Amino acid sequence: MTRVMHPMQHAIRQPAWTNEMGVSLGPIKQIVLQPTPFCNLACRYCYLPDKDNRGHMKPEIAALSLYRVFESKRSDHDLELRWHAGEPLVVPADFYRKANRLIREITPSNVSLRQTLQTNAVLLDDAWCDVFEELGIEVGVSIDGPAFLHDAYRHTRNGRPTHAAVMAACERLHARGIPFTVIAVLTEASLDHAQAIHRFFADLGPTEVGLNLEESDGAHTSVVLGGTDVIQRYADFLAEFRSLCCDGSVKIREFESMRDAILSGGEERRSITATPAGLLCVDWRGRVSGFSPELQGLRHPLYDDFIFGHVETQTLDEMFESHTFRNLTRDISAGVTACRQSCSYFGLCGGGSPSNKLGEHGSFIGTSTVHCTAHIKLVADMALIEIEKELCATST
Repeated sequence: MTRVMHPMQHAIRQPAWTNEMGVSLGPIKQIVLQPTPFCNLACRYCYLPDKDNRGHMKPEIAALSLYRVFESKRSDHDLELRWHAGEPLVVPADFYRKANRLIREITPSNVSLRQTLQTNAVLLDDAWCDVFEELGIEVGVSIDGPAFLHDAYRHTRNGRPTHAAVMAACERLHARGIPFTVIAVLTEASLDHAQAIHRFFADLGPTEVGLNLEESDGAHTSVVLGGTDVIQRYADFLAEFRSLCCDGSVKIREFESMRDAILSGGEERRSITATPAGLLCVDWRGRVSGFSPELQGLRHPLYDDFIFGHVETQTLDEMFESHTFRNLTRDISAGVTACRQSCSYFGLCGGGSPSNKLGEHGSFIGTSTVHCTAHIKLVADMALIEIEKELCATST
């Protein structure tokens, strides 16, 4: 299982509202629904703590989750509904059809609802392609590159490799004319193979590739981050990989997001994962958490199980008054303030990823992480150099 998103992917620019703590909340830009916590794979870097649980979300719970968002009037006009956290294709296709019928009935006319789904693609067949086309669901595939890298970490529960099955799924998507993005986890071995990874994705042809350095998150402690030279190795990998992509053969998510952030001017951007009520997560039972799907299923002495409400019994306004939400908001906001005061990259990041802070430092109140150094600072430095070269070329 791979991360849902990079914090730069959905920067919040709309006005927010403020609670009695003086903390700016929302607007709600993304809601992540967990059709099931179960995953059919046993990836070595998986962060899911409850991946053996075969529970399934009811379509009515999915619709009620969206109803709570619309009822609150806190939704952004452009709202992303993301099916994730577990393997979404384990759940029968009829679940998505019924959930979509119910959701369409309650979606306000002034809200543009975009649906995305992240899958390991092992179960993806023509019947699933029918569902994606019928419901307008955008597809993201998790694949780590060539088979020798992918199969070292991403295998079935009985230890079988999955690369061939995922490749067949990608070929099926191409044959049906369904575009797809890719999330690739970079392990320690990956950092020595920039050329092979670039060649693989150039041939595969996704619309965009997200590069996630294996990280300490959720229930997983990273092997890569334990290396003393990881940042230099990743910097070398990224420089080589980026140079190979200059012909437009592979679009890198991190660079596209960073270029947008830099070229947008002096506007300070807010990380959706560090913004209280910017992102909501609803598990298969209807329990609501936030900030990051990587927190679902975890327990912590200060934040209990990170759950601050249930869609069947509470409105969002009631959930936002819970002790768990208020404690999370207090500490994550303190971490954002500390980042703002200490980091020159803050305007391009907005406070980083709370789940990574917790995973690396054991606290939300920390500042710099290896994750933000790799995915924000290194990328920003390289993107700035590129933009400067482009400006110099146009001025001569």
